[in-house]
Amino acid sequence: MTMSAQHTTVGWAIAWTRALETAAVDKHLLRRGRSLLQDGTLSQFHVNTGCALAKVPAPGGALLHATLTVPVLSPVQWSQIDDAIVARPDLARIVLTRGLTDVLAEPSATGGVPIIPAPGELAFSCTCRPSPGLCEHTAALGYTLADRAKTAPGILLTLRGRSHKHLKNRLRTTTPATAPAPEATPLQEAPAVTCLAGPTADEAFARWTASPARAGTTGNLLKGAPAHDALSDAPPCPALDVSRLRLLIEDAAQRATAQLGAANTIPAGPVDELTDTARLLATTAGAEHLEAAAHHLGLSPRQLRHMITAYQLSGAPGVHVTAHHTPTDPGILADAEAAIQPLRPAPLAGLERDHNRLTDRAARVQLRFGPDYHWHPYTEHFGDWRPVAGHAANPAHAYKAARRDLRRR
Repeated sequence: MTMSAQHTTVGWAIAWTRALETAAVDKHLLRRGRSLLQDGTLSQFHVNTGCALAKVPAPGGALLHATLTVPVLSPVQWSQIDDAIVARPDLARIVLTRGLTDVLAEPSATGGVPIIPAPGELAFSCTCRPSPGLCEHTAALGYTLADRAKTAPGILLTLRGRSHKHLKNRLRTTTPATAPAPEATPLQEAPAVTCLAGPTADEAFARWTASPARAGTTGNLLKGAPAHDALSDAPPCPALDVSRLRLLIEDAAQRATAQLGAANTIPAGPVDELTDTARLLATTAGAEHLEAAAHHLGLSPRQLRHMITAYQLSGAPGVHVTAHHTPTDPGILADAEAAIQPLRPAPLAGLERDHNRLTDRAARVQLRFGPDYHWHPYTEHFGDWRPVAGHAANPAHAYKAARRDLRRR
């Protein structure tokens, strides 16, 4: 059976976490590693070919150096991966225009060559111990990589010896010109374009403000002037219609203004398509496009409305826990159970665990552990779980927020 490529990325994090936790003999170290990550102890990390490195603050002001290494794939193995993707036009199109679909996390889609290393291929070392092996610092590094892979899985390609950009360049030169065109959708994407190398946005803005002719004019950009465009006639296919293009222009202008402002509220790092769609539709101007966006994403309008609500309540982590089940340390779930037990109206009723979800059906409350290490509350309404306000690092606080929401209905 031929599987259809769906562009999601959380599967990369799940596969990496599975390899990490299988490789760990001491599960207690994994739990301590998650705690370090939750506490924000991991100050810096870098991903290079074959290894990831992190600096971890130690008592007394010293820095420990944690390292996680994996085997680098050979040129022959990368050629096998290229050939397998080229043979699947649906995969090639996603990689070239949208990103690294987690279909590629399965060896069956990459010519039998696994991009995710096997558990036995992971090696750990840290200056906290004299000999190689897993410690709480390398466990924290491993979980950090999993967290980053949810939105930027290209770091896993870098670990294995090739960048995402290199893969796309290779596909552009090897994908057959006769590959079948994808079916049109209401929000069909424009073909990918190759950009010439140039300065970053920060560099370009710095040059502009340093120009004598522009001195003192920067403040005028931050006064909230409306964005203007010259769109009039409908653009040719396969471009979006004028109303959607105008929405994107307005959104880009608002985000640029925020970037230039002193109080920059735009989150750093890449954002997946689902989260960015929820963010855009959360605006008044974007609301009218909900039906078309839901069709494009393969969701029902009701599902997408829940994700928009989740974004309004808790940002990108809220969208993530609404859309995905992710592996969670059983110890974290056990601690949450103990924290909410005194608050339960039916303390003898069972609690259900499902990945990152803890459900109290008798109370019509569900808590979901997010990538922000907060518990996100949901309440049941005619069999449907809806996100509500009150996400918190303390599961008891999130549980109380869900109970308050139910009492207000």
